[in-house]
Amino acid sequence: TLTTLTLLGVIYTASISGGYGLESSVKAGGPFLTLLFLCLIPFVWGIPVSLCVAEHSCAIPSNAGPIMWVNVTFKPWFTFSTVMWSMMLNFVDNSLYPTVFADYCATLFALSPLSKALVKIVFLWSCAIVNMFGVHIVGAFSLFIMAVTILPFAVLFFIQVPQGFDWDRITDIPPEIHWALFLPVVAWNFSGFDSAGHVIEEVSNPQKTFVRALILMVVAGLATYIPPVLVGASASKLANVPWSEWEDGFWVRVGEAVGGFSMASIVMIGGGISTLGLMTTLLTTTSRSLAGMGTLNAFPSFFSKWVSKYDHKYHTPIHSIIVTTSVTCVLAVCLTFDVLVAVDQVLYALRLIAILLCYLRLRWTKPNLLRPYSVPGGTIIAWLWGIVPILFSTFLLVMSMQGGPTLLMSTLLIIFGTMAFSALVVKYFRPEGFEGKIVDTNPLDSDMNTYGTILAEGDKDWAKLHPDPHANSFSEEDAEMASQSSRSSATEGKEAKAGAKGVAIPVPKDT
Repeated sequence: TLTTLTLLGVIYTASISGGYGLESSVKAGGPFLTLLFLCLIPFVWGIPVSLCVAEHSCAIPSNAGPIMWVNVTFKPWFTFSTVMWSMMLNFVDNSLYPTVFADYCATLFALSPLSKALVKIVFLWSCAIVNMFGVHIVGAFSLFIMAVTILPFAVLFFIQVPQGFDWDRITDIPPEIHWALFLPVVAWNFSGFDSAGHVIEEVSNPQKTFVRALILMVVAGLATYIPPVLVGASASKLANVPWSEWEDGFWVRVGEAVGGFSMASIVMIGGGISTLGLMTTLLTTTSRSLAGMGTLNAFPSFFSKWVSKYDHKYHTPIHSIIVTTSVTCVLAVCLTFDVLVAVDQVLYALRLIAILLCYLRLRWTKPNLLRPYSVPGGTIIAWLWGIVPILFSTFLLVMSMQGGPTLLMSTLLIIFGTMAFSALVVKYFRPEGFEGKIVDTNPLDSDMNTYGTILAEGDKDWAKLHPDPHANSFSEEDAEMASQSSRSSATEGKEAKAGAKGVAIPVPKDT
């Protein structure tokens, strides 16, 4: 299981993992706007999304994450659209990091294109092997990656402090701002807040652990991004370097300007370790997302069963890891970083909009849904938690489409093409929809009121104890048997509340 610290490591490496990749935002908008948006995005996008994901993850716990949330909220065609967006996002987002890793290696060793491709392949399959041995290893490994990633920037900052900071350059705003590049890049550096939803079933005491980890992650993110921008803009040896030269890998030049060749080497090694941590953790979350899609029977039956199968010894979705790694290899070798990051943010914004629409709809239609954790602030504030990030995600989509006609047409194709295709697939191949729905349960049934056990889909013992999910009453014998079969933390001794509660549960069609 994941504790607060190991979950923090997983989320951090999935969404932050150092300032590597942030340089392009300074190139497009200068340091001041970069710092401003880094401080704003967590509050208009990151924190609200985190709170909504926390509520969803505890109320509807599933490694399928957003797919399950959409499935129990909207029509099947929208569920399949979200499946496609999430699946494409997982593959595209994963492909970014081996590309960055190979670029850093090429800087050190002057690799040929063929050698870079081999580096990507070896890098990816190494991360896959780590994932096959269990999420607890990934969690502990993520903490190590987090510490090593922050260290170079912390050292740079403390070296620069005695020399002071150049506030004139720090507050500079270029005469021309490339919003189509600036906004997606700075947003990409804070994307991934929803990643913890895919491992919620492996979190210890998620009601408290999940929220604590998210809060710590925002603090760690700001502490990671702000110092290198301040140092890079203030380094005296870089005072005449225009913002247009802040390309990927510029932190190495900052390290050399502040601490010489040794510091540059440390920053470069940190970049390699950062991408290694990102890839390892993302493979953890995305492979479980793909396995969750199989659980919903979103693919042909034989493939859904195969890809959703977990290994009995290591409790990891090995088949899903193999598929995810294979597709990621193809994309990483064939596509450039610029293409991948542009498509990545379009898909990420679409999926966030789907998640937040689920949050708002369930708040309206299922007010009695059992929510072990609810977003704070009352009804009006709860709605704002969902509406504000939807507006920002929409703005991000619009700005991303300003990057040129190719990106505009690609974005429109992703949005409307997937919706049309999903409607056809559901109509002709999945007219009955997908596994999972919200049912009313009797409060005497402790197995149903303990949210950690409601995912016993396909479990024969569960089916025997609950032959009719819609039954309005349970015998004392049934309640006792359910309590004894509970596989989550015990809820015995707690007084049951009167009245039925809504609970999300993937119920097999034949039970």
